[in-house]
Amino acid sequence: MKTFCTILLLAALCGSASAGKNEPRCLRVSVQPVRNGIVLKDVTIALVRDNSEVSRSKNTSADGRSVFLLERNAHYTIKICRKGFITRKIYIDTSLPENVSALPLFRCDFQVEVSPGSPAINKDFIDYPIALVQYDALRDVFDYEKSYTAAVKKCLAEKEENIIVFK
Repeated sequence: MKTFCTILLLAALCGSASAGKNEPRCLRVSVQPVRNGIVLKDVTIALVRDNSEVSRSKNTSADGRSVFLLERNAHYTIKICRKGFITRKIYIDTSLPENVSALPLFRCDFQVEVSPGSPAINKDFIDYPIALVQYDALRDVFDYEKSYTAAVKKCLAEKEENIIVFK
């Protein structure tokens, strides 16, 4: 399975235009929990904004994805939980410069490798988000900080090749 991140605009032919004042949503995020490349069912995915849960879902769609529409200039945490497995967290900062339009919506689709609890895992780092996602002005996309994810993965001392796969 390739590890990569492709963040696309909803309409690929449209670029960013001047920002409007009434753009409450800017990012469509889909999360697909997997274990060894196989989609997991019975996983709870919660969306937290400003330390308050705003949405919770069981991934019951055919492809196991949960989809969230995130508001501009906000901070979110997505929690991926399954009994007997380590809770994964992804931090997302939807801050955008005023001159960047969020229409069409930016898009971020990813898979998260969910691991069972193990005594070998460094528990000091379990509560850290596995990825930090933010706007990259040079590329005009939302992307994750690869060096951060690599460092957390190393600190967790997990054996999985991929903890998070952005698609």
